Amino acid sequence: MRRVWTLAGGKGGAGRSLVAANLGIALARAGRRVTLVDLDPHGAALHGCLGFGRPAKGILALAQDAAIGLDAVAADTPVHHLRLVAGVPDPVAPERWSALLERVARSLETLEGDVLLLDCGSGRGAGTLDAFALGNLGILVSTPEPAALEAACQFADSHLRSCLEHALAGDVRRALNDLLEADGADPDRLSFRTLMVRLGALDAAARDAVAATVRRVPLELVLTQVRDEADEEAGAALASAFLKAFGVALPIAGLVAHDPSVLQAVQKHRPLAQQFPNTPATKGITRAAERLLQAADAGEPGPPEWEDLAALSHYRVMEVVPKASSKEIQAAYQVLKRAYATESTPLLPILHDEALQALQGRVEDAYRSLIFLESRVLYDRNLVEGGHVSPHDIRGLHGDLPAAAPGATVAAAEASAAPVAAGAMPPAAASPSDAAVPPGVTEAPAAEPQAPRTVPLTGEGLRRERQRLGQTLEAIASRTKIRQAFLTAIEEEQWDRLPSPVFLRGFVREFALCLGLPADQVAKALLLRRDQALTPPAAEDPERRSA
Repeated sequence: MRRVWTLAGGKGGAGRSLVAANLGIALARAGRRVTLVDLDPHGAALHGCLGFGRPAKGILALAQDAAIGLDAVAADTPVHHLRLVAGVPDPVAPERWSALLERVARSLETLEGDVLLLDCGSGRGAGTLDAFALGNLGILVSTPEPAALEAACQFADSHLRSCLEHALAGDVRRALNDLLEADGADPDRLSFRTLMVRLGALDAAARDAVAATVRRVPLELVLTQVRDEADEEAGAALASAFLKAFGVALPIAGLVAHDPSVLQAVQKHRPLAQQFPNTPATKGITRAAERLLQAADAGEPGPPEWEDLAALSHYRVMEVVPKASSKEIQAAYQVLKRAYATESTPLLPILHDEALQALQGRVEDAYRSLIFLESRVLYDRNLVEGGHVSPHDIRGLHGDLPAAAPGATVAAAEASAAPVAAGAMPPAAASPSDAAVPPGVTEAPAAEPQAPRTVPLTGEGLRRERQRLGQTLEAIASRTKIRQAFLTAIEEEQWDRLPSPVFLRGFVREFALCLGLPADQVAKALLLRRDQALTPPAAEDPERRSA
């Protein structure tokens, strides 16, 4: 299927058009035939990012001559394989834009190109949302600033509710509204995830129809103006908040560094990728182009996670695997605390106070149960006895689980935990491997001595260990929710095809846990190898060379 990628943002100033133009250049240089289409209803800017004066023709020509299509008004650019369809010079009235967008939608089928990049503008106007829905991959562009992240969530909320409107017949929507009103709930005040849970209880087929519409445009995030690790963590917090509020994944396709060369390129009216091909911002956009191609090649996305948050396991709430260490649970908690704290959450404009407090409480409950050894052991036993996980999936528990004390339950263990104020962090418990056996739990018999196991500290070592255990990359990808392409890149140590260290560290840890390896040790070793591979050799001192 031909790739039609739409780019939009919650607010202006995030560099959306700059990202679109330079994504087009990166894809064209990779051998793809690319056509950029400027669909910003508030006025075209894409041509300026490519160093163009205003082209003589653009999409307005479609309104003036019903016989021509987009291909007739596409202009060649100095970049081989890259063409541009210029947008409107001035803002267009909504009625006129809607008619023009219909012509564009019909003409997309005849437009040449392996990848069509549609710059849809910013904001939540109907013209931008309708243009965004034309793609089969939607790219949200945002900066790490709180206002920009909040605007991105608001845009996503509007897009998903628009999908609901298009997927459901009017009588189904009215029945859903009547059901919610009977329960005393306002549909506009419910999170989209909660809305879909309620719809599933009313009409499962209708919910599936909405899911099919949502899956037509899987979403990706490109974060621009990234200055430091805190900005990268803001992207991770947004992705977590996004999944909890909408039930839809938001993978991070690229991190574009804050780079003075961007301003210099804009001032010179030159494309960034041509004027400064080796700067951090250009490299970030190039890596994003590669990952977006991988995402498009991966096939259809998985179904939305439209389950009631109360029904999720503690591990899914914390977004860690059952073998996660106490340190990993602590780290996940820090990200989640930022994602849902009132002063920092991007969800503030779309969740009312009660819903946000319920979300915070769900995270706190999961954290308290998993960070204390006694409650975690009992909770894990409950998961195993319920058939939700295998004993081998639980950290440090292989074979038979230790017997529980009579009457012991997960609820009892949670009730025995000390109360924790909202936002406060309980003291970390020791991991199951080095902690004392909790009261009421029978100690497992000592295992027979085994030969020391060498820990693989390279990508090739991980591959050999995986093959020794008979595990496939497909199975690990399904279990960890990490793309198979990323797992392959880790084994082959293709660092330029992998995300930044803050995300790569988590990928390697989960990969190692699936193989029963010490996650921290493996992650530290591979990140060191990455740094060594990507660090250029020091330049020789010119004075020493002349001497």
